[in-house]
Amino acid sequence: MEAWKKKDYKKMFSLCQLTWKEGKSVKDLENLLTGRVLTGYALISTSTLNSVSRKFHYELLYDNGTVIRVMANVICEKEPYKTATHGVWGVSPLSATKAIATLDAPEFTAAKKKAPARKPAAKKTASGKTTKKKTGK
Repeated sequence: MEAWKKKDYKKMFSLCQLTWKEGKSVKDLENLLTGRVLTGYALISTSTLNSVSRKFHYELLYDNGTVIRVMANVICEKEPYKTATHGVWGVSPLSATKAIATLDAPEFTAAKKKAPARKPAAKKTASGKTTKKKTGK
C-alpha cells in the first residue's frame, strides 16, 4: 500500500501474484490503477484461508475523498497457476482494487478522531471543600 501511495509502480509490480504478472508489464499495472490515487489506507483484518492463501481487508482513501473497503488476496505460487507452500507470495492487484463496500469519508478508519470533550474540573473553596459547577440540567 505504501508503494501505491508513492506511485511506485515498479515496486508494486514486483509484489504482484505470479499468475497476474504473466504476460504483463509495469505499464499494465499502472493502467489498472489509472484514476485511483491512493492517499491513505487502514488494515482492518487479516485471515488465513489455507497454507497458500491469505486475505487482507483494507479501507482505501482516494484523493477524491472516496473510501472503499477491499479484500486483497495474497497467494503463494511456485510458478504461474501453481500454488505452493514454499514459493513466492504475491498480491492479486484485481482483488486489491475491487470495492466490496463504499463508505463516506468520515467513516475512514485511519482518519484522526477528535479527542473527547473534557469535563470542567471541580474547584476547591477556601475551606478545602470541592464544589461542582452547576450546568442547569
